[in-house]
Amino acid sequence: MVVPLYSDTAAPAKVASNKPAPRLERVTFETSRLGEFCSERELTAQIGHRSSEWPLVAAKEMIDNSIDGAEEAEIAPEIDISVDMLAARWNGA
Repeated sequence: MVVPLYSDTAAPAKVASNKPAPRLERVTFETSRLGEFCSERELTAQIGHRSSEWPLVAAKEMIDNSIDGAEEAEIAPEIDISVDMLAARWNGA
């Protein structure tokens, strides 16, 4: 025979407490996006080139940005490229 721990008529009394019920606080999880741009793996994934090709990719991006800058300034670009310094500039800068 199974005996209940308490019956409907003999339920344990609730103890009144002056303490408020504990509250859960949510904390927003934050991560830095810096890792997306600083690791070799992530950079390779984003630009689609091996790390040995990065200097060429950087030179191409600088040339593209120089041309874009000249177009925005509405002047004909005169681009000087110095490979030893990996620098590009346009006549408007």
